[in-house]
Amino acid sequence: MTRDVATRIEFVSVVTFIPNGDESRAAGSQVAAGREEVLNSYGRMGYRPWHSVSVVRAEDVQIIDTLQRETEVPGARYVD
Repeated sequence: MTRDVATRIEFVSVVTFIPNGDESRAAGSQVAAGREEVLNSYGRMGYRPWHSVSVVRAEDVQIIDTLQRETEVPGARYVD
């Protein structure tokens, strides 16, 4: 079976560093709000969450969000 539409899958990673410690609490809140804004922006472009990883280190927490978007590619030849 041949179809004239294929699906393209795109991935993008967003890496956020949130500082640890009591002195860094306000800065960490600002960074977390910025992360939410960036993820929402990608969501408006059709990306959805695919996988997230948190890495706790002495100086900060690193959050790696991987997002995925699927789009149809008209005119592409796809054979099952």
